[in-house]
Amino acid sequence: MKRLWMAAALLVALAALWLGLASHADGQRPRGTDTEQIYALLAQGAAAASRHDAAGVQQLISENYHDELFTAIQARMQVARVLREHPTLRVIIPDRSVQVQLEPDGKHARLVFQLTLVAEGGETPYHSESQIFLKLAKEPVRYLWLFPGEEWKVVFASGYATDL
Repeated sequence: MKRLWMAAALLVALAALWLGLASHADGQRPRGTDTEQIYALLAQGAAAASRHDAAGVQQLISENYHDELFTAIQARMQVARVLREHPTLRVIIPDRSVQVQLEPDGKHARLVFQLTLVAEGGETPYHSESQIFLKLAKEPVRYLWLFPGEEWKVVFASGYATDL
């Protein structure tokens, strides 16, 4: 009888742990419509770049990323290099410049926005204004290695400055 109570207590504890993990995973999922999620992705990337958090920007880049110059690995390395070499870099994206276009399949989107980068001080002051074009894909992810979900990731970019 004692073993039965111990087994029941263990099952209750495991169920509580599972519910806690599921709740935590649900809290990590993106919220809102696809358009709202894409706006949030852009804000998250700009905030991460402004605080020189290379990992925060890099996590938005898909494993399937490629453009005319970079693969996913090269793009991540470029992000880290630029943020390391320009410790005063400011990122400015006017809200009115942001345009999101969802593809009919619901899994792809285009994002266009005006980007101003300013690096003051240091050896070489820098100022750049450009129109950025991103292709996004909604990709499968796992939360806590167990719970499936989907998040928007950048799969292509053009218009970015190469002289940084």
